[in-house]
Amino acid sequence: MSNNVILNSYVYHFLLHCRRISEVQRLLDPETFDGWQQWIEGLEFKNGLDNSVSVYWTHPQPGNIALGTDGLIWFSHGTKESRVNQNQVILEKHVRQAAMESGLSIHAENTIESIMEGRFHSHYQEEELLFDTWAKSVDPKKIDIFLMNESVTAPEMRFITSALGDLTKKTLLDIGCGLGEASVYFAVKGAEVTAVDVSRDMLTEVSLLAESYKTRVRTHRASIDHLHFPKGEKFDVIYAGNVFHHVNISTALDEIISLMTDESILVCWEPVAYNPIINIYRKIATHVRSDDEHPLTLSDIDQFRQYFSSVEVEWFWLTTLVIFILMFFWQRRNPNNERFWKAVVVEGEKWAWLYKPLAAIDHWLISVFPFLGPLCWNVVIIAKQPKEKNNNIR
Repeated sequence: MSNNVILNSYVYHFLLHCRRISEVQRLLDPETFDGWQQWIEGLEFKNGLDNSVSVYWTHPQPGNIALGTDGLIWFSHGTKESRVNQNQVILEKHVRQAAMESGLSIHAENTIESIMEGRFHSHYQEEELLFDTWAKSVDPKKIDIFLMNESVTAPEMRFITSALGDLTKKTLLDIGCGLGEASVYFAVKGAEVTAVDVSRDMLTEVSLLAESYKTRVRTHRASIDHLHFPKGEKFDVIYAGNVFHHVNISTALDEIISLMTDESILVCWEPVAYNPIINIYRKIATHVRSDDEHPLTLSDIDQFRQYFSSVEVEWFWLTTLVIFILMFFWQRRNPNNERFWKAVVVEGEKWAWLYKPLAAIDHWLISVFPFLGPLCWNVVIIAKQPKEKNNNIR
């Protein structure tokens, strides 16, 4: 293969990785993005000595670096996946070497590992944008954490709080923390809380909310399938509210179980896939939901049993869904202008007259006819006794 062909292939892939890294940089540290763009636009490439390529730049100051091409495989009889992965790792390192040599800034979270794992895939960017926008629309000083977690129309959180019992001094990880209503509530209850979210703006709101309740919550920016905690860090309680229906459940559980001890407990609540009324609502309320949502099926719930010896399932909202029908038809409220699942909690006292008798009917129906459980809107899963990771069924 001629040197010019190798050089052209190298340049193409080098610039491709430049764009990937600079786009991540734009997400993490927007002020540095213009500098990256100017650097990329001024790059020149020449064949160097001993299988190397010399990379030249004019910004921020003129400079160059020689980068060896040993290990790069453009054409071979090996598998395409192994070839691509090997080239990606080498090119990622080359771009970072050249950028650092030129004096460009690279954010600490903008790592080879995070990009290779897909942490900054467009899916996560879309999720972050959705929740950043949501965060900007809320004043944390107006959030009542006791109302949001103790309202008569917040049965999932009341059940979870009762199941967890005394949280004093327990380490608790809140994954997909959102605005932090649960994080701060658990902290006020005495837990040592770490709040995780993909949205930087959401985490800012969490800190402000914690401050307003004179407590402290540690924040950590990550996604559930790439949590990036230091090796060996464990939590007594892991809580995830409405998170698993956004992600690959098996991948997420692999991450979570690595943060648990034999005594740890995982608690989550999620929407369920089968109720026709809620499915109509989902098709209408497109502006307040992300495109990747996949409400849990029974097979999804069974995945938890592959990871835990003890799995308790509790169903919520069956006949009580009448409230949502009344909100839409009687009150003529637009589900694209507000999140019904938030509004019904805030307005708990207004709906108590209807919710309480219907909740009693739900409890009786599901007790007598357990097959009705999957027709509910939400399910709470309490998982204990994590199995050995290597024994999990795939």
